[in-house]
Amino acid sequence: MSIQFKRVYCTYFMELMLFFLSYYQIIISQRKLISIIILVSDFISKFALTNLIFTQPGTKSCQYFDFHNSILTNKATKSFNHCFTCDSCIYIRDHHCIWLNNCIGKRNKLSFVIYLMSKTINMLYLIIPYTTYLKLMKSINLPIYILLLSTYLISLFIIFLLSLYHIVIYLSGTTSKDFINKIERI
Repeated sequence: MSIQFKRVYCTYFMELMLFFLSYYQIIISQRKLISIIILVSDFISKFALTNLIFTQPGTKSCQYFDFHNSILTNKATKSFNHCFTCDSCIYIRDHHCIWLNNCIGKRNKLSFVIYLMSKTINMLYLIIPYTTYLKLMKSINLPIYILLLSTYLISLFIIFLLSLYHIVIYLSGTTSKDFINKIERI
């Protein structure tokens, strides 16, 4: 089994583990609205992740590329970008996600944005049962509690910024590469 498929299975396994851990926290939280929000956002996250893993981003034969000169020989394929990791040409390619072992392109960009948004919502609402659970554990001391909570908050902040970045890019109709090129010109 190749390293790329192991990485995808690892990502999917971690998603399932986080689901079961969050489900356990929902049971002890006793908050019905939060429980419903967490379960719905987690279901959306799993659906979007499955769609991302198994949906091709829009591929085409690479016969139009001249790799020696790095130029396109056919003007009709200028919206296709080559991914050297996938070894395929992707229609309106955004980036190659190493955790999904798939390119993010025109056909799966919306699923990627939905996945990131649902992960952000899930993590945001999981902080309430998470802090309740940590407070219930009498054996945990304050430095460990602060360390766990700060790690969680830093992760939430990173996921939030990544979601916000891709939402802005998706709504503007550009790709990450185009967005970075615009910033470099400024």
